[in-house]
Amino acid sequence: MSLETILNVTLLSEYLESSVNFTRGLYKILLTYELPLTAELISFSDIQLVLLKSFLTLFLIITSLVVFYWLKYGSVISERFIKPSTVKEIEELKLSVARLKLPKEHTPRL
Repeated sequence: MSLETILNVTLLSEYLESSVNFTRGLYKILLTYELPLTAELISFSDIQLVLLKSFLTLFLIITSLVVFYWLKYGSVISERFIKPSTVKEIEELKLSVARLKLPKEHTPRL
């Protein structure tokens, strides 16, 4: 091995060792200082806890009602509002719009 290769390997090993030491030091700092700060940021007052519980309760109730009624009436809603249009229906719509004599910016683009 040449002298240059040995120097490169030595420099690389020193760099890796220093970066590992830096990472270990960073973990120590995070574990020592970060956790108490996080606990202080997450702590709630009594009124905030009451509001949070109320909001979560209402959110869960409303979400469960929406899911329940969608499972019950979802097919009816889809059938009524998301049905595919036929050519005949599109032509009838064009004729009814033409009878209204609306300006071009108010006519639907079919």
